[in-house]
Amino acid sequence: MATRQEIETRKTELLQDLRDRCFRSIHVGGMLPSLRSLSDQHQVSVTVVRQVMQQLREEGLIETTSTSGSRVVVRQFDLDQAFLYGSSEYEHTDELCGFTERMGELGAYVLEVPINTISSFDASHWKTVRGLWANTFDPDIGQRIQPYFDFPVVGFASHTDPETDDSVRWADFDGAVAATQHLVGLGHQHIVFVGEFGCPSEWGAQRAEGFRHAMAEHGLITRARYVLAPYVPQNENDLYEIGKTAALELLGNPLPDAIIACNDAVAGGFLNQLSESRVPLNLWPAIIGFDDVLSFGGQSISSMRMDPRAIGTAAADLLWQRAMGQIVGPPTFRSVPMRLVPRMTSQARWASRVQQIFPDFPVTMPAVHRSADISTMPMADSHPQPIS
Repeated sequence: MATRQEIETRKTELLQDLRDRCFRSIHVGGMLPSLRSLSDQHQVSVTVVRQVMQQLREEGLIETTSTSGSRVVVRQFDLDQAFLYGSSEYEHTDELCGFTERMGELGAYVLEVPINTISSFDASHWKTVRGLWANTFDPDIGQRIQPYFDFPVVGFASHTDPETDDSVRWADFDGAVAATQHLVGLGHQHIVFVGEFGCPSEWGAQRAEGFRHAMAEHGLITRARYVLAPYVPQNENDLYEIGKTAALELLGNPLPDAIIACNDAVAGGFLNQLSESRVPLNLWPAIIGFDDVLSFGGQSISSMRMDPRAIGTAAADLLWQRAMGQIVGPPTFRSVPMRLVPRMTSQARWASRVQQIFPDFPVTMPAVHRSADISTMPMADSHPQPIS
């Protein structure tokens, strides 16, 4: 028989599970499982399940009828209560859409506020604000660039005050693990990571660490190699030059089977240098980057795709849960997964295979970025930041 403490633990887990379903898994109008199935799943009595359901009703998350069970309901704030999005001169349509759509599902409103005007507002203006999504911290100078607020704040990665604000960020470590596993699965063993930089929390260092972890798991750590960035990149041109420098460094020896570039800008510099150095196409290594924005010689390269809408959705969920008291205590962060987009460049001798069909490849078409991405622009911040 379960102890009282065990039952309380299971009750708490059931409450959190149902909250998560209301916020993430079940759309407004969707039905929760029956009392009996929840009782069996969480190993608690039906009475305990009823108590949890009553709490959800008091929180305004569900409504229950005697005939149809419990369903997720529309949650509404008053019109003068809203969540803010700190906008900047940069447009982030996709991330803002993800944020506003998720908040809309939760029954909340979003107002866009120019980030550079927030500090000029008196605190009395924010009495009905429930939360803010905006960058508040400049990691280059280690200082907060926005005032402290009485409401919850979520920012992006290291551009959030680690003492006070929650953050969302890309799952850089896991993304690099997936990229490495993809290349190893195609038979590549001598793999080089290009562009590691910064402290352990930086995206470049996190991706390099994920690469090392995956290579070790496959017993290939002795074949792993790293080309460090000579400086912390501040813009896309810096990253491009890091890729070119890495290619020149590797040309003095037999080229590796494959390259993982810390992002697509580095991959572009690397590939352009191979072209400029007239490296035979059959010797070009397989290559994979991050951002999914690079086209080389008219061909998109393999990359880890980062969906800005997913960042917006994650920010909305985290901000809502903090505002509703479902998350308490010190600042937390939520990682957003990347998605592998495999293409021809993952394969051995990919460049010579492309040339068989496209004879001008790759001399006449250098690397270009197809479109802007959230990771190449500051989010809600007037201060430039390194791109990822």
